[in-house]
Amino acid sequence: MRLYDTEVHFQYTRLTIEAFDNLLRIVGPKIEKISTHYRNPIPARSRLYLTLWFLATGDTMSSLAFAFRIGHSTASMIISETCESLWDVLQNELFEPSEHGWKEVAKDFQDIWNFPHCIGALDGKHVNLKSPPHSGSVFYNYKGSHSISLMAIASARYKFLIVDIGGEGRHSDGGIFKNSVMGYRFQHNQMYIPVPTPIIEGGKAMPYMLIADEAF
Repeated sequence: MRLYDTEVHFQYTRLTIEAFDNLLRIVGPKIEKISTHYRNPIPARSRLYLTLWFLATGDTMSSLAFAFRIGHSTASMIISETCESLWDVLQNELFEPSEHGWKEVAKDFQDIWNFPHCIGALDGKHVNLKSPPHSGSVFYNYKGSHSISLMAIASARYKFLIVDIGGEGRHSDGGIFKNSVMGYRFQHNQMYIPVPTPIIEGGKAMPYMLIADEAF
């Protein structure tokens, strides 16, 4: 996959080869296992590929175990351990809302996509789950399955800026955003959004904005 098809590599990991190697360099020491006399451990590279494959595609544990030629419980354990390690090494790479920070995001949207005054792309993703006991239809979504919502604001470079995780599947994207912490902070002017400025010289002052689909 790395050597013959970079598009497939991106499809199954959501990372370029260079970005994957950089991430492996950061998290590799935490997920590498010590070799024993009984067997050779699964390499850190394979552990990271397995985890990213799962996160990018939502593939079943059985399918992943078959693809990587490992046991079902081993695949589950690797994903859990690697996700925890990813959080440990990346949690300090945070986007702190500020006027300067939003202007940097807007500049990228202008330079890359020719879209002025945009401070992020907003959308939600339903993550399927087994219905929790005694939850009734709380997590039952319009797609006919049970889910929680992952909602995120992303930059022009596909980087998550702000996320809200755990919204009940029965709610609409607009409702989840309105009732989330980030939605509350936007509504109450607590996000330090830059003041409106003209897009063209001498033009009318235009506000900075999020872009989203009709659900919002």
